[in-house]
Amino acid sequence: HALGLAIPLVVSRSTTIGAQNGLLVRNRQAIEASQHVSHVLLDKTGTLTEGKFTVNALIPNDGIDETTLLSRLAALENNSTHPLAQAIITEAQAKDIEVVAAEKSQNIPGVGISGNVDGTDYTIVNGNYLTKQGIRFDEAAADKWAAKGNSVSFLLQGTQVQGMVAEGDTIKAGAKELISGLQRRGITPVMLTGDNPKAAEHVANLLGLTEFHAGLLPDDKQKIIADYQAKG
Repeated sequence: HALGLAIPLVVSRSTTIGAQNGLLVRNRQAIEASQHVSHVLLDKTGTLTEGKFTVNALIPNDGIDETTLLSRLAALENNSTHPLAQAIITEAQAKDIEVVAAEKSQNIPGVGISGNVDGTDYTIVNGNYLTKQGIRFDEAAADKWAAKGNSVSFLLQGTQVQGMVAEGDTIKAGAKELISGLQRRGITPVMLTGDNPKAAEHVANLLGLTEFHAGLLPDDKQKIIADYQAKG
């Protein structure tokens, strides 16, 4: 009888401690199962990093200047709540650029956002999209900023790249301790991100992660989680 009473008390106490630390336990049996966990899969942005980006570089191509590039980026991102979009809006406001929302704005899952600015259609895309479409861009410059941990996006007009923006995030306080704590317990932390591989590798190195998956769409993340679960 004592053991029968002790187990629910331990589970109840664990649930309370979890709640105090921002962890909601929806299934108490999960606490008992947690002793058998071998891998923990974590999103990058907002979980391991702050999710508060800053614009670290604006690189326009020939024909436009930095202000024009930023203005068009901000117009496309004006109605978006994504952290990358907010950083662009903040940068435009800091430079006293009037931001007018693009017309016909539309999110493109896993790619970016499109819209019409002053009668011209533009799209903000990632490097993976450009590669798949066979569109040429300055890969050396993109890799340089990505290797420093930046998310790199491109402004596209038709099939012409107008320029790129590099945005950086910061590691969340306690993230490195979380990773090392899991590793000490024999649990392998795995980072999942839609960001580019070089930026993901930079964050992984800072945190001491040995496994990560980058360039993922939401469906890719679900599939990877299912794959890990299938392996037990």
